[in-house]
Order: sequence, then structure tokens, then C-alpha cells
Amino acid sequence: MNKDKKAALPIGIPLLLALIIASIGGASALWYKTMTTDVTVHTGELDWEFRNNTVFTSDPCTDSSGSNVTWSDSNAFPPNYNVVIAPEGKDVGCTGIHLLDSDGDGDYDTLNITLNNVYPYYATEVDFRVWNIGTIPLKIWRIQVILDNGTMYEFTETNPNQVENEGLYLDLNNDTKPDVLFLWGDNFGNQLETGQNADISLHIVVLQTAPQGATLHFMIGLDAVQWNEYENVVPQSGT
Repeated sequence: MNKDKKAALPIGIPLLLALIIASIGGASALWYKTMTTDVTVHTGELDWEFRNNTVFTSDPCTDSSGSNVTWSDSNAFPPNYNVVIAPEGKDVGCTGIHLLDSDGDGDYDTLNITLNNVYPYYATEVDFRVWNIGTIPLKIWRIQVILDNGTMYEFTETNPNQVENEGLYLDLNNDTKPDVLFLWGDNFGNQLETGQNADISLHIVVLQTAPQGATLHFMIGLDAVQWNEYENVVPQSGT
């Protein structure tokens, strides 16, 4: 027997092995192949504004002297309040309102309000609309009253007595005495779709402790949230 003679493999086996290796390599290449694509995600915009032709007061200033012909409105006072209306010809106070764009985005977001030459028991009402100009439904969260010294007061759904019944007493001139009583109409939590608007009203009563012939100034801002986030920022009943 010739020991140097090597056993020959059947001719089909090397070909079979080659095919197996090639298939494994191909599967491995496919397994690690990365596929990429370009995707653009469009996010919505949360935005709202005040508009000039939808902001009103029951006692507007008609000229630089502050004179006007609109008498104080007794309906602006809270229930059972000791109302004293100015005699005819004595109502020299008035309410001036200017809209401001505080963040420079082209939308009016702040009401700049001045009570000119007012006196105890002067009363006025400010009515305005909030417009949803974004692409996301929103809910009105809170109203902010901002004083000249930076102090901020808030009206929300969680203090309904201050909103509708008791009101909020504010010291506008920083003399430690309340000058005005604020009462709000309650429209908090109202959902606005794109293009919709909601009315909000503010009643203001000047108190006996306000300085005579005072000019009182404050600003009003508003916060709104995405419609499905309202319960996250406003505690609900029973929580």
C-alpha cells in the first residue's frame, strides 16, 4: 500500500463547502447592513394674542385730560358692597388701555392699564378676548396682575372665591394700603381651537384707602397651556 498517496475527496464536497461559506458571508453582510432615510417632523405651535379691536373698557379716556362722559357702573361692585356712585358731573376718572408686545414676537400679549384721576368708589370694567393663533388647541391657565414694583398676583381656577365673589385687594402704589379691588369673570380652563377666542372680563373698584386724585398703573398678562396639559398644572378637585 502506498502511504504517500492522499485520499481524494469527492469532487462535489469542495463545491458544497464553498457554497455554504458564500451563503454565510452573504447572510452576515445582510444582517449588518444599515438602511437610512430622511424624515422631517413638524411640531405644533402654542400661541395666543390680544387684539386691539377686542379690548374694551366701560370708562375709556377720551382725551389727554382724562375727562369722559361715562359714569361708574354699579354692576362692577361685588354683592352687598356699599356702592357710592359719583354725582353727575363729578366723574372725572377714566381708564386707559394699551396693548404691548412684551417678547417682541409680533403678537400683543400684555394689557397696560392706567386708572387716571380716580377716587374712592370709582368703578370700571375691562373686557377683552383671547385668540388662539397657534396650531395647537389651548386652555387658559391663569391671569397675572403685574405691579410696577414687580409684584405679581395670579388668578386661576383654584382660587374661585377671589375670582368671582371676594375679589383680590391690591396695593398699586406701594403705600401698604389696598387701592383697588379686582374681580374676574371665570373663563379658566376654556379650550380654544385654532382661530377661536374667549371673553374675559375684569371689574375694578377703587377703594377708600386709595390716594385722592390717584393715577394707578398695572399690567395684565395671561398664561395658556396645551389642551392636554391643563390638569398637570391646575390641581383638580379631590387631588
